[in-house]
This record gives sequence, structure tokens and C-alpha cells, in this order.
Amino acid sequence: PSKKMSGSETGCWVNCGLDQPVWVVGAEIPSDVRVTVRMENARKPDDEEDEVDEEASSWQRHRRGVAVPPREPTTKMGLYWGYQVRIVQSFKEVFDACPYEGGYDLTFGTSERGEALGVSRVPKFKHLLLVFGGVGGLEEVVADKHSGYDVGTDPAKLFARYVNICPNQTSRTIRAEEAVLITLAALNPYLPR
Repeated sequence: PSKKMSGSETGCWVNCGLDQPVWVVGAEIPSDVRVTVRMENARKPDDEEDEVDEEASSWQRHRRGVAVPPREPTTKMGLYWGYQVRIVQSFKEVFDACPYEGGYDLTFGTSERGEALGVSRVPKFKHLLLVFGGVGGLEEVVADKHSGYDVGTDPAKLFARYVNICPNQTSRTIRAEEAVLITLAALNPYLPR
């Protein structure tokens, strides 16, 4: 929620994973919303600031930043800034409503019935799509009447690569959060820089 700093500066506090929240200048960001913050350089206190009133002094001890577009770390500094998730109405729409002109240039579907993930054969790409199924795998997702695909569609045919990210696993399934980490770790050397 927005607040006014001592004087006339508006902004809000944001949890950036540091020991204290960061004051984001001029922003009105609702609670529980992910935001990318460009941090300003920390100010060093000098003798004059020691005499500032207590409220103003507490504001000056905190880091400050500015809300920026989520892709800025990637586009301006070449940093990998995480993956993006989008919501679609059907599985078919994942491909048909691709937000990139020309579509995804590399697609991976994950399944225990896929080939063992061999990262030595990953071609260069600009827009990668990784798809993870549920407990029943992508086979169950594609077979669902709301998937947008005909009954009997082979999910392996929908992807450039249909891979098993954890061959010889000893459990029935891998949790989604585990599958994402395993896959991104294996693909890390091939992520655009």
C-alpha cells in the first residue's frame, strides 16, 4: 500500500528479500504482487544527517529503489531473471496463443515416457517453452476433453523434444517444483545470456 514519506515523497515498502524492506519511490503497488525493483545506491550518512529528526532518519537508513518492467534485468543487463508463467483456457492455447512473433523456437514436453534429457543436443533458442504435466503426465492433459486436442493425440508429437527429466526415478511422480528446478538446472548452460 502507498504511503507518504516524511515531506511529500510518495511510494511504498517492498520486500526484496533483504534484511529490511526497500522504499520504492513514486509507486503504488498492491500487496502480494510481484515487482522488479532497480535498487538505488545506498546513501552514506554524514554529520548533517545525524541531526535530522528521528522519522526522517529512519527513512534514510533504508534502501531505495524504483519499480521497473519485469524484463529490464534481461534486456538491459543480460541477466537471466527467471521463467514466466501464463494462464490459458486450454492446453492447445499454450501453442496457439504464443506471445512471441513466430511462436516458440524450441519446445520441451516432460514425461516419464519421454527420452532421457540429453542436454548436449539442445539447439540455440530465443523463446523456449517448457511444459510439465501433472501426476497423470501430459498424456492425461492432452486426453482431457477441454484440452483442445482430438482424443488419441500423441503429446510427444506436440513438442520438438519430449523428455524424461529424471530417468530411473524411484518414485511414482516428481513434484512440479522439483521438476522445474531439475529441468532449469540441466538447461542452465543453454539459457540465453
